[in-house]
Amino acid sequence: MDVDKTIVKKVTYYGEKSIYVGSYLGGPLAAIYMLSKNEKSAGDYSFAKKITKIGIVFTILLLLIIFIVPEQIMSKIPKFLIPLTYSSVAYYVSKKRQKDRWSEGSEKHKWYKVLLVSILGLAVFIVLGLIISLFLR
Repeated sequence: MDVDKTIVKKVTYYGEKSIYVGSYLGGPLAAIYMLSKNEKSAGDYSFAKKITKIGIVFTILLLLIIFIVPEQIMSKIPKFLIPLTYSSVAYYVSKKRQKDRWSEGSEKHKWYKVLLVSILGLAVFIVLGLIISLFLR
């Protein structure tokens, strides 16, 4: 009698909706963190590094654009459009990468953890924005 002794690693991960809401509330750094953690949980450390590098460059460029583009132009862009755009991209990436990836018994992170990541991501984003604004003066 053969018994399958395959050990399935059960992990916690951020669901697509959690990533979407968390990145909308917490900024691009929250999205980077959650996407990267999912990739690490799945064992794809190479893609996790790629997400982190691309995300950091995007975040710095976004902050530079926010501070460099004149107020007359920025005021014409609806306030929700920028976070909606990067949140949608994060949602798309997570949906595409997570399809059929998690084993039975794996669980999504609780919403309080998503909220905590969002708050911390937003705090770091604001601090980075303040630092960049000081250098641009």
